[in-house]
Amino acid sequence: MAGAPATRSLAIVTTKIAGRGVWRLHRWSWTDRELVVIEGNGMVLAVDGESIECLPGQVVRFSGDSTTFARLVDGPVVDLGLMTVRGSVAGSMSIVADVGDNLGSRVVVALSEKVEIGVEGFSHVLDRLDAVIQKDGSAMCLISGVVACLVVI
Repeated sequence: MAGAPATRSLAIVTTKIAGRGVWRLHRWSWTDRELVVIEGNGMVLAVDGESIECLPGQVVRFSGDSTTFARLVDGPVVDLGLMTVRGSVAGSMSIVADVGDNLGSRVVVALSEKVEIGVEGFSHVLDRLDAVIQKDGSAMCLISGVVACLVVI
């Protein structure tokens, strides 16, 4: 069906809490959610009846326990989302476009067509929507482009 929603996972945490997975719960209950529109003209979320405008490049936050509906502003969108289990882990997402910034993140997603990051003196080029998951905690620095940085602690 054209225009039907689709979800693709970049990373899934599989730790268990009281027998439940801590990421991507069936009804999104017990989760804190963040999303950013990365392609398209935006959307409006109705979160428990309150309208939240989701403009491209702006991170919005809301509870996964909320009744949520989305309305597209002008055509389809692609968004990047982060879901964490409240009380278990905390997460945040930010958009970085300032060259030279230490990304302070273990997960980086390229948002511009080409992104260059530095990791311990080596340069790495990413295409749009490529992701880097840094396992050893080495610092990453933005050399060019725009990225989304996801932090989970």
